[in-house]
Amino acid sequence: MSTPTPTTSPPPPPLIPPLSFSMVSPGVYRSGHPLPINYPLLTLLTLRTIIYLSDEPPPSPSYLTFCDTHDIAMHHIHIPPVKEPFIENSPTGMYEALLLLLDKRNHPVLIHSNKGKHRAGVLVGCMRKILQGWSLAATFAEYGRYAGEKGEADLEFIELFNPELRFDKRHAPAWLRVKYVPVPVPAIDSNSNSSADSKAEEERLELRKTLVTTHLPRCRLAAPSSDSTADSAANLVRGVGEAWNASGAHATTAGQNRREVIST
Repeated sequence: MSTPTPTTSPPPPPLIPPLSFSMVSPGVYRSGHPLPINYPLLTLLTLRTIIYLSDEPPPSPSYLTFCDTHDIAMHHIHIPPVKEPFIENSPTGMYEALLLLLDKRNHPVLIHSNKGKHRAGVLVGCMRKILQGWSLAATFAEYGRYAGEKGEADLEFIELFNPELRFDKRHAPAWLRVKYVPVPVPAIDSNSNSSADSKAEEERLELRKTLVTTHLPRCRLAAPSSDSTADSAANLVRGVGEAWNASGAHATTAGQNRREVIST
């Protein structure tokens, strides 16, 4: 009587992290551009969002297929490489990326550029300083561990970039350490009795409870829209260029960059 040959299952794929991979904060990771050999590890992270900072063409079909297969939202934000004195970091792109990080419904999220050094480092640096209240010394030290000595323009951008970010505090991540204040939502005409106006007033009151903004009076952006939170965010993105010009005239200090959570 022959002995059945035992069946062996194939070995699991090796878990190889992308270049410059690390965890930034719970639910937020950073790296260089992932390759197919990195996909098994990324699968274990159960990512919901990828923020790809690059001036390259759209991601490869295989990368997009990986994202579609695992239901990962890909946000390809155009950020050109810094070339002084002609090309600088994009304040609009960094603002858009920070809004994605401020909504925990997008987490877990992977931030990556091509090598995970400069553009990813600038976004992480802005997150550390603006959203987590890190000192400039600590922020710059972390940037330098990945980027090396190169990046004086990046460090200047991190220091001067102080946008006012509008977000829903119900969906704010637990690692957020920032002072915020309620957003003034325009009132509806009290003389109107239509059902549409009544519904709009209810939505306004709900927004008043949850919509907040980082309190940075030196860098005030466009007035909030009464239509929706998404419209307000769109207006802010359009106005961030003006805010960057305003903030660029002022240098920040380490003391000004220390913030604390204030409940509203």
